[in-house]
Amino acid sequence: IGDKGTRASIHGDVVHSRPLPINYGSGNVVVYYGANDGMFRAIDATNGREKWAFLPYEFNSRLHRLQDNEPKINYPSISSALVPTPVAKDYFWDGSIGVVQNADNSKVWIYPTMRRGGRLAYALDVTTSNSPTIKWKAGCPNLTNDTDCIGSSDMGQTWSIPNAAPVKGYSATDLPVFIGGGYDACEDANTASPACSAAKGRSVFVFDADTGTLVKQLSTTRSVAADVAFADIDGDGSADYAYAVDTGGNLYRISMVSRTVSGDSVSYTPLASSAWTITKVAYTTGAGGKGGARKFLYPPALWATSPKKGKIYLAIGSGDREHPLEAHYPFAGVTNRYYVFLDDLTSTASFDLDGA
Repeated sequence: IGDKGTRASIHGDVVHSRPLPINYGSGNVVVYYGANDGMFRAIDATNGREKWAFLPYEFNSRLHRLQDNEPKINYPSISSALVPTPVAKDYFWDGSIGVVQNADNSKVWIYPTMRRGGRLAYALDVTTSNSPTIKWKAGCPNLTNDTDCIGSSDMGQTWSIPNAAPVKGYSATDLPVFIGGGYDACEDANTASPACSAAKGRSVFVFDADTGTLVKQLSTTRSVAADVAFADIDGDGSADYAYAVDTGGNLYRISMVSRTVSGDSVSYTPLASSAWTITKVAYTTGAGGKGGARKFLYPPALWATSPKKGKIYLAIGSGDREHPLEAHYPFAGVTNRYYVFLDDLTSTASFDLDGA
């Protein structure tokens, strides 16, 4: 730190990263979380001591501000006459963490994300908690350009928790991990449609949990910042359908099976990952016809009916967690709502949630 002395705190702020505790058995619990000093940490839960910290090279260009404290951070009450001109704070490991853990702890993999800190998701092997290794990463190392992207340049800020689930027919030994395409800072303009013509994150990405291979990219109308939710319609322990939502108030069904009804019997046949499909099953028009004015930033809660009925209830609320106050809305007529939608798995129609 040079002649500036030690900072009052040598630990960065933890704003949105949610601690992930992992129980390795025999009283060995490790807590993983990210902070906005660039460090992703592993903490021994028995004594609170740091086991290790991971700093990816993608954060290097932003670290000097932590030492120099220049330019100053911009707050609404700070005078614009300050020199140098204050700018927004930097974020680093600001997202939440996905996990794959088997019953005997012979496989423990975690998937930290960056939220406003970046457009990458990492996969770390922490099977041996003292000796982590990088398995893979996906996305783009730069917040503002598409240089050196891995997997797809369409990845936005990684807000969505990478969720892994067994999927019928995918693999007997491996899992796919689903992650929303991300948030685009152009949504911060808080208008009924994005302030940019080609927002990032307009997809659901599916990666192989082990290798990081891009299994499938499923396109959406607007950016997908929320987590992906799964439904096991026939109760066999494998996901048959998944649901995603976007920042334009749209609701999507992802189908990993085909449904066949013959008399009194019904079957769900696995599809190859190349044949997985995405269907917009519902959308919001917004009060006053302002399509896209409502945003979905959290996943729906799901409840499946019987396999033969083939219907799934979805409950979801709209809102903009980046602009929670009425004063933040520059356009009139937006009333956020809570919805319960019954999705018929045989239908490919798209329903207006505000038309009922």
